[in-house]
Amino acid sequence: MQLPDRIKAIRKALKLTQIALAERLKVINLTVTRWESGERKPDSMALIALASVTGASIRWLETGGTMKQRGALKP
Repeated sequence: MQLPDRIKAIRKALKLTQIALAERLKVINLTVTRWESGERKPDSMALIALASVTGASIRWLETGGTMKQRGALKP
């Protein structure tokens, strides 16, 4: 599983739309679409925000290593 797949998987696990995730991250929904399609990669600040909002570890988002959830935000 690659980064775009992990972003999409965690978003779906939290039952969020791309729009809802974008709103929580304070980005436009096209940004999330581009991350999930692999067209663009989130920068380091966006990865930190993704981890914070979803509860996924940065390591899991970046590498697919062991996922340690830190109390994911409820949808």
